[in-house]
Amino acid sequence: MKSIFIFNPETDIVLGLDTDSYTPNKNIANFRKRLSLLPSLYAEKGDTVLIPDSVKDDEIVNLPFFDITNAKGMNILRWNDLKKIPIFNDTHSPSIFKPWGWNKEIHRKLTSHSVPETTLPSLSCIQKLRSLSHRSLTVDFFKFFDSFKDSVNAFGISSPCYLSTMESVMDFIDAHGLFCLKAPWSSSGRGVIFSLNNKKEKILEWASGVLKSQGAVMGEDFYQKRIDFASEWFVKDSTVVYCGLSLFQSDERGKYTGNRLLPQNEIREYLKEETEWRDIFLIRQRDFIEKFISPYYSGPLGFDMLVTENGSINPCVEINLRQTMGHVAIEVEKQISDISQPDMAKMIKRYFPDGIFSVNKFFK
Repeated sequence: MKSIFIFNPETDIVLGLDTDSYTPNKNIANFRKRLSLLPSLYAEKGDTVLIPDSVKDDEIVNLPFFDITNAKGMNILRWNDLKKIPIFNDTHSPSIFKPWGWNKEIHRKLTSHSVPETTLPSLSCIQKLRSLSHRSLTVDFFKFFDSFKDSVNAFGISSPCYLSTMESVMDFIDAHGLFCLKAPWSSSGRGVIFSLNNKKEKILEWASGVLKSQGAVMGEDFYQKRIDFASEWFVKDSTVVYCGLSLFQSDERGKYTGNRLLPQNEIREYLKEETEWRDIFLIRQRDFIEKFISPYYSGPLGFDMLVTENGSINPCVEINLRQTMGHVAIEVEKQISDISQPDMAKMIKRYFPDGIFSVNKFFK
């Protein structure tokens, strides 16, 4: 049986809460429902997409990407339909589910809909994924990166700091001019507060709340950035596959807003012209994945990076162990450029005529 895709963009929030029971707020529930067919952009012909039970029959045809889902011959199922799939009678079937990201809640929801646990990642694997998804993984990356003579961090980018007490937070603030603090688990620029335009009292109040809920705060130097980009990867059976680079955009608060749809060769040339880009960044990222991630995790992941105003590169702003919009943008660009499938290319391009892959337009 082919893959069953689930769009659960709240996965980082659920990992942070460490719960198997999560009720999204109205905005997140609407986001998840409205974009439930997003996986059709990177799924293959004949795959299945699982949508919320709340989507009515007459609403499906008005969802973004319905025409693409239909053109690829994909099946559309609701959660309650899972009990009707006969393949789940075989408890030795490999996992065919591909959510945006794994967590305890999506695991419990699948098993409660008659999906055998043997077809899913174990709860211990998900717990390890949660541990790896903590932003302190970036600290490990910088230690690993700096241990190689050919990877000497000569660009003035400092490693993040792990702060577990209010005293350590205050010491960090006093020792830094411009900085940002981050919650260990958050996504798409959320869970971040900047020293710019925020009073110290507000920052300390925010940090106190994060310490109580997540046990730590990550402190980082603030860099005036010029370019946001990422490297996208996939791990399967401990084998690390490089998928490509993605150029993305974010607002002044660091919240993701969209990706530029460009061929890989153009992205690489752009980075070489505009930055201190070196392929050693990708080499060391692969080395890091092979040592610290691939023994415990299978699936998509991405390294968010940035370029400062002077062209220096931060090779690891954060590591996302889930599907990313960068992955989707790479697949979208491939399909738009595929001359063997002109109808599909035209269909997808209609959604992104300006060359920017962004889902924000579907909520205006």
